Amino acid sequence: MARKTVDIVVGALRAGEGFTTAQAVHSRAIALGHSVSVATVYRTLRLLADAGTVDQMVGDDAQLRYRFCGDAHHHHLVCRSCGLTLEVEAAVIENWTNEMAQARGFVDVRHILEISGVCSTCSA
Repeated sequence: MARKTVDIVVGALRAGEGFTTAQAVHSRAIALGHSVSVATVYRTLRLLADAGTVDQMVGDDAQLRYRFCGDAHHHHLVCRSCGLTLEVEAAVIENWTNEMAQARGFVDVRHILEISGVCSTCSA
């Protein structure tokens, strides 16, 4: 994947807040003046997600959504109404995951934790 394409997609992701669809990333890239196909955006997002550079989640509408979060492992608290996304750390979950995996002979364990609800602004 060309570095320029990765930079375009990451730039379009960073231009928004929270998790967003590939179509929205494509629209942002075009609005930022880049010429990139929607297929290239999908392919790049998949590669970035596989590399752990971009987080992905399935929205209530069953569409994959993406967010640039960097390389540090973390979890998300997501508002189902407005999409507000907060990164949270959970040492208890990390310890539990490792203990469960180790007790069953698993190695190179990875996990994703996403907690969804309605934020205080939307519930007011």
